[in-house]
Amino acid sequence: MKQSGWIKIYSETYENSIVGNESGLSALKDAIDSALNRRQAPIAKHCQADFKSVLLTNDQWHETEVVELPRWKKYTFITILAFWTIALPIAGIFGIYSYIFS
Repeated sequence: MKQSGWIKIYSETYENSIVGNESGLSALKDAIDSALNRRQAPIAKHCQADFKSVLLTNDQWHETEVVELPRWKKYTFITILAFWTIALPIAGIFGIYSYIFS
């Protein structure tokens, strides 16, 4: 009986490695070859994996990571959020006070 292929890139046992059985690693090799020709190759069709596809990109190494907001945008957002968390309860209390005593 032929064993179904599998690949893991997030393994607690084999950290910092791509691990899989022979069938799975062969499917990964085929997916990489396909991605080099077509820029994208789904892996789920060929074997069980903890990722969906192999992609070819022209991005630089640092461009593939999540980029943080610039400081001024982050601090502007935090300032507005802090103001809102103070202003909203005050407006609510004032509205209730005005309603009761009007």
